[in-house]
Amino acid sequence: MTQVQVGENESLESALNRKAQQNRARKVDGDAEAKIVALVCGAPPQGYGVWTLRLLRDEVVRLEILPEISHVGLHKMLKKTNLSLGKSKSGVSRTAGLSL
Repeated sequence: MTQVQVGENESLESALNRKAQQNRARKVDGDAEAKIVALVCGAPPQGYGVWTLRLLRDEVVRLEILPEISHVGLHKMLKKTNLSLGKSKSGVSRTAGLSL
């Protein structure tokens, strides 16, 4: 039986048994993620009708929740939490807590 080559001088077995990459640590921990979700669920800054990813990024950095993050990173984080800036049914009612 011949050995299947995955990469140059790399066998299939070594490709399947790779160690986790050490440089791939999460940039957003649970505490920061909770603060960002709370921020998104609240009202956008005065003068804005809705949150945008770039507006959210600027606010996260301004509030020092994270030192830096890209709008793409925020998109991926929000997608993992099943929360989207464009969804009308994000699980959060904009009228929650208001007396009618």
